[in-house]
Amino acid sequence: MDCVRQGEEDGDLWNVVEERVPQLLVIHIQVPYEHPNVFKATKDGKGGEVTLYLKPSKRFLQELSGQRPKTPATKLFVNWCATCETDKTMRSRFKCMASVRNIEKHNLGMVKSYNGKPVLVTESGCAKWGVTEDGGVNYLEMSANVHAWSFMAKKGFVSLIPKFQEISLDVGITIEAKDDDEMPECILAAVCMNSMDCMNVPSIPTSLRSRPTPVECRTR
Repeated sequence: MDCVRQGEEDGDLWNVVEERVPQLLVIHIQVPYEHPNVFKATKDGKGGEVTLYLKPSKRFLQELSGQRPKTPATKLFVNWCATCETDKTMRSRFKCMASVRNIEKHNLGMVKSYNGKPVLVTESGCAKWGVTEDGGVNYLEMSANVHAWSFMAKKGFVSLIPKFQEISLDVGITIEAKDDDEMPECILAAVCMNSMDCMNVPSIPTSLRSRPTPVECRTR
């Protein structure tokens, strides 16, 4: 599954024949704007949200329908979708990689040594299946709550926020392969974020702020 490629017809992309795979994958990341307090850990606070909506690609659908052989990465993703909501071990194999382009031009301190290295979303992650209000689209939402990260990891992330306006950030997402028959890993989705002004974005209306944070989600 990845972002829709230019030229593909939307109508075909909703034809997911595998019931264990969603028609839409939603990646929802909650990011803090406030520096953490070493004496008081919090799982919420002032911050922003990044949300990605991903449709299945034509090639992925062909693998599901048998028109192409299923790759190990496709089999792994299907298994992850089917079990991530209730199986914490499987859900924790959700992996993110972020790389700052031309990092030598930016003074990023200790963050530089972590550039491009993968991070597993474990305790801060939550997955849930759902259906759009009109009942038309099945989706799977994977949430990551950066507010719940450890003190040092959260501090490093927040220190980057003022730099976001100056950098281009490549982000890739995959499912961690552990066994030989699950390899090689394949990028599930990728996006480039350019010159983000995190402090100048629309605010979420108060009426929509009552939904639980990812760490408070309950599995079915």
